Amino acid sequence: MKIYNFGYYSDEESHYYLLTCVNNYTEEQFKELCADLYVEAYEEYKEFLGEWGKDFAEDTVDNLFDVVLEKLIVKFGFNEIESDCTFNPFGWGSIEKNNCIDIKSEDLELIRTKIKRL
Repeated sequence: MKIYNFGYYSDEESHYYLLTCVNNYTEEQFKELCADLYVEAYEEYKEFLGEWGKDFAEDTVDNLFDVVLEKLIVKFGFNEIESDCTFNPFGWGSIEKNNCIDIKSEDLELIRTKIKRL
């Protein structure tokens, strides 16, 4: 069984999903499929907005991401892998001290607790 990593990143955020599929795609085929689905989603988006919204629309990858993910699942039979365990500390947090305002990250706090024991 192949596992496919589908996501996007920016300086502010990132989203990634691990997917499986009954069909086996090479990396090149998977990338081509994803790019094609982004084009399809973009065309649908432009058609939906029409002339009225073209100057106000945000045609960014992150705005189309959920549509493309749904197309992968519904049209091509991909399935999201449900994880049994996760570890995702807040990425901008200091390892040693709390430098983030109102950010609650249990995983980051666990790291800090272990650092304090050194």
